[in-house]
Amino acid sequence: MHCFECGADSPHDSIICPKCGNEYKVEDKYFNNLQRIEEKWKELRSNNFEPKLKDDFWRLCMEGKELFWMVHNAYIKTGLSFRPKSVPAYERTVMFLEHEKKYRDALRNCEEANKFKIDTNWYNKRIVKLSKLIK
Repeated sequence: MHCFECGADSPHDSIICPKCGNEYKVEDKYFNNLQRIEEKWKELRSNNFEPKLKDDFWRLCMEGKELFWMVHNAYIKTGLSFRPKSVPAYERTVMFLEHEKKYRDALRNCEEANKFKIDTNWYNKRIVKLSKLIK
């Protein structure tokens, strides 16, 4: 994981950057990222998947997946469960990869999300669909 302020590497469970000392709330960053992913997805679709927007969108999704696991791990450490019905960083990544016809990569993302019981019904359906497209 990296500090969202200065970019320094920090341990996954840290919320204080070892380089700049800034404290950040992982959950706040996570939920803010979800909103930005949805906004960027709408913008991307309405602009015919313009290359610059694709890069921005991909970065948001990768950051969102990383944030999801940080929040998930923080909850586990406190004995709580964090199993949302939807994780837009995964869902939109899969949908984007499907649009780009990168079916194997989309399938891998579905399997990763499914492994951790993130809305398994949605991912199971996608796995079936993608498996047919790969054959």
